[in-house]
Amino acid sequence: MTENIKKLTRVADILNLITLIVVNLFFFPAGFKPCQIFNNRTMSETILFIHVIWSTNHKRKLFTEEQRTALCNHIVETARSRSIEITEIAGSSDHFHAFIKLHGTQNLAQAIHIIKGESSNWVNTKKLHSRRFRWEEGYAAVSVSPDRKKELVRYLRKHQFQHQTMSYDEELKWFKTGKRP
Repeated sequence: MTENIKKLTRVADILNLITLIVVNLFFFPAGFKPCQIFNNRTMSETILFIHVIWSTNHKRKLFTEEQRTALCNHIVETARSRSIEITEIAGSSDHFHAFIKLHGTQNLAQAIHIIKGESSNWVNTKKLHSRRFRWEEGYAAVSVSPDRKKELVRYLRKHQFQHQTMSYDEELKWFKTGKRP
């Protein structure tokens, strides 16, 4: 009886392996690895690319170029220390963008809470403004397909130039609807 159970277990393991191979070969693009084998079991891998936008309170234009650069550097360092991966970040006088890579155990709301909370504390500690600084409540977040990552990075690197022809509200509408104004 025990020998039959061992044989059935081996057969089940083999069938699971075949299923995993078939799913990986036929349902996912080349180079994409949704599963890995670990101790004869499958383990899921989750990676989410998110474009996040948030603004200063009342969308006030508060940051100089020098302040934006320092704040972007601080945000990236803080995120890295908390295992939040920021692929690219850009800021203007009244809002910021971050291209974030989240893993399966990470929560977007918590990541943004950390980023915004720590950065507003930093702005206040450094006394970059005469009044108490805070971010507008909330944020906009849009998922990014892996094949569109490079396009978003290019956009964020040219972010300042985009606002010569497009307002923050127009930009936000574009990201929400997918239709460029």
